Order: sequence, then C-alpha cells, then structure tokens
Amino acid sequence: MLCGKARYRDFLRSSERIATNILAARLERLLEHRLVEAAASTERAGSATYKLTARGRALLLVLEAIRD
Repeated sequence: MLCGKARYRDFLRSSERIATNILAARLERLLEHRLVEAAASTERAGSATYKLTARGRALLLVLEAIRD
C-alpha cells in the first residue's frame, strides 16, 4: 500500500507473486489489527479498496529503519 497498491488484484499482480490464500489471510490480519481499512470499490462491484490507517502509516518509520 505504501507503493500505491489499493486493490486485491493489484496485490495479486505484484512481483512478489503471493498466493491467493496467503494474500487473503494477510489482508484479513491487517484489517483485524486496524492497520488497514477496506471500503467498497467504486470501480468494481463486490470488491474493496484498501488503505492504510494512521496506525498503519505510523509503521513507515519502522519499515524504513529495517530497510536501512
């Protein structure tokens, strides 16, 4: 999401090649921990758009520190 992806299919098409069951489980965990929120997609019925919450964005500093 930090790289601009917002939909399930965007994540699925990523170069990481994550399996669908793993992706669905990870998104669910992120939702449960309130790191992301989902909203009904305006582009496609029955799909969601995901975005980071303030809590999720706060992890950016941690991720940058790990990267560095």
